[in-house]
Amino acid sequence: MTTTITTNQTPRRGRGEGSIYEDASKGCWVGEISLGFSASGRRLRRKVYGASKREVQHALRKAQKEAEAGVTVADAVRKWMASPGVRKLAPKTRDKFRTLADNHLLPQIGKAKLRDLTADDVEEWLEGRASVLARRTSRCGPSSSNTEIPTGSQPSRK
Repeated sequence: MTTTITTNQTPRRGRGEGSIYEDASKGCWVGEISLGFSASGRRLRRKVYGASKREVQHALRKAQKEAEAGVTVADAVRKWMASPGVRKLAPKTRDKFRTLADNHLLPQIGKAKLRDLTADDVEEWLEGRASVLARRTSRCGPSSSNTEIPTGSQPSRK
C-alpha cells in the first residue's frame, strides 16, 4: 500500500536558475540570481523586481544571459580606469592611459571576451600597433614577455 502526499508547493527551480519569491511588504515579486563570487569570496547576487511572477522569470533569464555573455575587454578597462589605484595617479598619467585605451585598445580588441583573450592575441595586437605607437608606449603595454594575463588560477611556484 502506497500513500501519496500532496502539497501546494510549486516545483523546485533548477540549479543556477535563481530564486523567485513574493515580497508582501513591497507588494511585488522578487527574483535573485547568483553571478559567482567576488575576489574576496563574497557571493555576487543580482535582484530583479516585477509586478508578476512571469515578469520576474523573464527578467531573471535576461540577467542570466547577460552574465553568461562574459566580460569584454572594454568592460575590464572601464572598471580598471575607475579603480582607486588609477585614481591616485597623476592627472596627466590618467589622461595618457585614457587616450591609449580610447584610441588604440578599445577600437581594436574592446569587444573581445576577456575569458577568450590570450597572450598571443595581445602580442598580435601590439605588433599590429607598432607602427602607430611609440616604442616606449608599446613596451609599457601588456606583453607575454613581461606581464601575465590573469586567468583566475594560482601561478605556479618555481
